[in-house]
Amino acid sequence: MNSRQYVGSLFERSSEHKVAARRLNTFLFALIILSLIAITLESVASIEAAWSSELLIFEFISVIFFSIEYGLRIWSAPDNRDLQGKTALITGASSGLGARFARVLAAAGARIIITARRADRLADLAEQITEADGQVLNETLDVSQLEALPDFYDSLNARGWMPDILVNNAGMNISKPALDTTPEEFNQVLTTNLDAPFFLATEFARPLIEKGQAGRIINIASVGGLKVLPGATPYCVSKSGLVMMTRGLAREWARYGINVNALCPGYIETEINDFWWKTEGGQKQINSFPRRRLAEQNDLDGAILLLAGPLGKGITGTTLTVDDGQYI
Repeated sequence: MNSRQYVGSLFERSSEHKVAARRLNTFLFALIILSLIAITLESVASIEAAWSSELLIFEFISVIFFSIEYGLRIWSAPDNRDLQGKTALITGASSGLGARFARVLAAAGARIIITARRADRLADLAEQITEADGQVLNETLDVSQLEALPDFYDSLNARGWMPDILVNNAGMNISKPALDTTPEEFNQVLTTNLDAPFFLATEFARPLIEKGQAGRIINIASVGGLKVLPGATPYCVSKSGLVMMTRGLAREWARYGINVNALCPGYIETEINDFWWKTEGGQKQINSFPRRRLAEQNDLDGAILLLAGPLGKGITGTTLTVDDGQYI
């Protein structure tokens, strides 16, 4: 907890620094009462004549104290862009939404751990974050290798990079009719999109629970977890499972202060799907949306900051859809 967060906690009823907060509030309450008494005494001519200088000095001091208090309240008010002291792990961060999430959380002050299979892309992103005065750790990771995840977390913790924010972003899709889908392809989609987020979440939560520390998990699902997308049945199965997994883990870990939420983006143009949107079929699909456009990556900035930041402390087990109204 930094100095700003500590000062802010002194003004909260539910502050973890209850003794200090109670003393500060008692002092401020007493100062208010004394100020009211001083103002009342000034209305008595005999007292005002005898003690005018003292009363004036007291009121001046009171004004200084209340001005300082007001300034500290404004300075220490929760800022959802303030993630100073937090460490965020983002999977699938080499491009697209993962890279965007990494930049947004880094700009908010969090230390960033970026992971993906493409080491060259991660290196470029790490350089960009560093040039913007961010702190970043670059780790190559294939999330589908489930047996490697415990050692991966142990390595982070040993180096002082234990995350308290997890963005489960890594994912994949195979677009083909169900009758043409092989068992290997189906399992590959489920392993990457569902198994990996589950075990990334459990290994993330384990040390936090042991240390009594709060945390945030944000599972990047999809509107495909809420609505059938033609030709993407395995993908929809995995994302709907991720939505239910979010609710289950949120229920289990609520008492430990670990919030678990799912974010369901709509159709967003990325380097993986940009070819489709240029085709006649892609243009027809865009024109079917109420706003006749694709969502943009920065449309998710507010949602990711809400779920990762201090203003989202009361949100858990929620599925937040950000699709630009595509599926109203």
